[in-house]
Amino acid sequence: MDNLFVGQVIGAGLVLCSLLWLVVARVRIPEGAPPGSFGWPLLGETLDYLSWRCKGGSAAFFNDRRKRYGVDVFRTHILFSPTVVILGADAHKLLQNDGYKSLTFGHSQTLQDLFGEKSLILTEADQHKRIRKAIMGPMNWKSLKSQIPTLKELSIETLKTWEGKEVSAMKELAKFTFYSILGLLLSLKPSPYTETLRQNFDILAKDGTNSLQLKIPGTKYSRALQARKRLVDGIKLVLDDRRKNGKPSEDFLDHLMQPREAEQKGVLQELGDEGCLTWEKLKGMHYTSMVINEALRLSHLGTDVFLRTSKQDIVFHGYTIPKGWNIMIDKATTDINPEIFKEPMKFKPARFQKKLPPYVFMPFGGGTRICAGMEFANLEMLVFIHTLINNYSWRLIQKNNDKVDFTGVIQKPKNGIPIFVQRISE
Repeated sequence: MDNLFVGQVIGAGLVLCSLLWLVVARVRIPEGAPPGSFGWPLLGETLDYLSWRCKGGSAAFFNDRRKRYGVDVFRTHILFSPTVVILGADAHKLLQNDGYKSLTFGHSQTLQDLFGEKSLILTEADQHKRIRKAIMGPMNWKSLKSQIPTLKELSIETLKTWEGKEVSAMKELAKFTFYSILGLLLSLKPSPYTETLRQNFDILAKDGTNSLQLKIPGTKYSRALQARKRLVDGIKLVLDDRRKNGKPSEDFLDHLMQPREAEQKGVLQELGDEGCLTWEKLKGMHYTSMVINEALRLSHLGTDVFLRTSKQDIVFHGYTIPKGWNIMIDKATTDINPEIFKEPMKFKPARFQKKLPPYVFMPFGGGTRICAGMEFANLEMLVFIHTLINNYSWRLIQKNNDKVDFTGVIQKPKNGIPIFVQRISE
């Protein structure tokens, strides 16, 4: 009897607390807000969003809501926050032209934990401009041209390890990209030391963006933060060694360690002998560049949404987005808009022969927040594709490569795209 009474009291208490929570936590919908639904109390539409995302990405959820409400802007409640989703070219235009006036990064504490409070993605206004200017220094044409031989050598060495065996294209290309960036930034070549750095980076990227932000020992998030510390400590060793031994490498690190001038000086110099892979030849690979763009459009590798938080009330398409609400700016839906890309799900590189309307294709973002490594990423892809096509043949091991894994904001092929690689007989 006593146990029954205690159970009833506890049950009544839980119900009362739940009702009080609903009253306190209820988000008020201001006049002029976009159409939509906040779903269940507290959880909102989070479970529905995650379910759609696992089936076909964020675009599947967005398209379902767009058909339901008949507009390119709607409200929802995702991940414990009132959120407005905006779609289409106008959404990209807002993101690119806003500067620092009305948008800031959502989940900034998580980003600060993972990337640091002075990272490029979190700083704003003059501080952002100063950091970006420092970073963009070694990203000029002269520096990128000097990386061509290094990328060529790394491509050859990477592909040698693929010969005559089945490999995960996704996993191996991720390694290639990491080592390419280490070469550009720190002049480091693949070694047991850099492999340790890469493993820590993988833990940071996977567990940091795909877990609850609980700083409790043993949790994924805690492991991600520990991996970040090991990664930073490893890079500091390179920095200390450079300062101690004073061996200039003319890389990104050297540029940051030396006094910087306001303007870049010098004239672009030709690289290599006739017949070698040069900057001019890479820039002349127009069709290959179209293939890369089409692959970026269809794959949505990386993030498929841009997440921001409104710093003030914003009017978009006649609706008011209240201050403090999250804003999801969809990328994937715009990339497969049939009004812009005819037969959008077909792989047709030639569609990039014509100039596209503004704001419809932004694989690297835009405006003041455009990816600082965009030119290097394109250079890296061109060099690797050139080396691969001219020396190797390959075939897919599996055909179901369309299934995708979602880890936090990152998506990638579920099976890693296994391929079999064979050197072309001379």
